[in-house]
This record gives sequence, structure tokens and C-alpha cells, in this order.
Amino acid sequence: MAFLMILIIQYLFALTMKRAAETVFSNVLRSLGYGFLFFIAVPAAAIISFVTIIGVPVGLLLLFSYIALILLATVITSLVAAHWLNNRNNYQWNFWRLVFTAFGIFIILKLASLTPIVGGLIMILLACTAFGGIVLNVNWKRRQQEVAGAFNK
Repeated sequence: MAFLMILIIQYLFALTMKRAAETVFSNVLRSLGYGFLFFIAVPAAAIISFVTIIGVPVGLLLLFSYIALILLATVITSLVAAHWLNNRNNYQWNFWRLVFTAFGIFIILKLASLTPIVGGLIMILLACTAFGGIVLNVNWKRRQQEVAGAFNK
């Protein structure tokens, strides 16, 4: 199942994973900080949205998507790590090479996370760094052309 999820995420979000790996390669501490912020802010936003009747569906959507991301954290982290290896060593890996490398990293991360205390901490740090790299690559601003084009119509 993990191999299938790696395959699907790589097929759908290859460019995002590559950019996240580049961001992690250049700004490790910033990615780590944004990842911690992501893992703290999303549940807080979900809880705050439960206060009003209108916010309950939004809170449920946030909560379910957050749980799905937590369950897929090792898969996403392994894909970002595979892209990081590809970028760091200037390899030109194809799709299948990246998928199999990510699956190997996934197995190593799962085995490492079985270590009682240190494994969990390492996995949390790596997942926060990977998610921070992804969050840093999301375009949060609207383009000026889109805004200006909306007023011209």
C-alpha cells in the first residue's frame, strides 16, 4: 500500500516534491520551523472553527485532511528525501528510479521509527522539515494579473 501511495503522490505532485526538496536543501531550519507551525496551526484552526455553526464543516474538513496528512507523513517524507538525494547529487533519475528510492527510504524510516524514543523524534523532525518545505512552496499570494483581469471584465 505504501508503494502505491508513493507512486500516486509522485505521479500527481512530482514538481511540488522536487521544489520542496530544493527548499529543504537550501533552508533546513526555515523548513523545520514552518513544518512545526503547520503541525500546530492546523489543529488549532480546526478547533477554533468549531466555535460557530458555520465553521463546523470547515473544521471537520480541516481535521480529516490533517489526519490524512499525518497518516501519509512517512510516505511524503520519503518522497521529499528521494528528491533531495536526486537534487543534492545532481542525478537525473527518472520516475521509476525516484519511486523505488522513495520506497527504500520509506522502509528505512519505518524501521528507524520503531526505535523507542529516538526513532519517533527523528521521524517527527524529518516530517516537519518535509512538510515545511512543501508549505514554503505554496503560492500564498494572488497574481496581479488575475486580480487586475477580474476588474476589467
